[in-house]
Amino acid sequence: MSQAPTHPDDARTVNVQLDKLRAFAARQGFGDCTEYLDDGYSGNNLNRPAFTQMEEDIALGKIDTIIVSCINRIARDYFLMENWIANAQTKGIRLIALDGL
Repeated sequence: MSQAPTHPDDARTVNVQLDKLRAFAARQGFGDCTEYLDDGYSGNNLNRPAFTQMEEDIALGKIDTIIVSCINRIARDYFLMENWIANAQTKGIRLIALDGL
């Protein structure tokens, strides 16, 4: 269950990010993309419903590339993020951050 955005601009910000991601994926020829959106959940940990689903899909071999608007969309905690990225890369996951890596 998604929580309501915590700030009035959050919904607009998420929509802007999604528009950028969708446009990038289309330009790059990515076909059937699945969106994992945890709007309203804290990025201070990885215990988020859509993030957990994404990890399950990685384990099932359904994902080979992850595109994020900004690298901190993975996690706000630097060490948590770095560990998760390193683990994903060992599984052959390619990570693309539109605003840099």
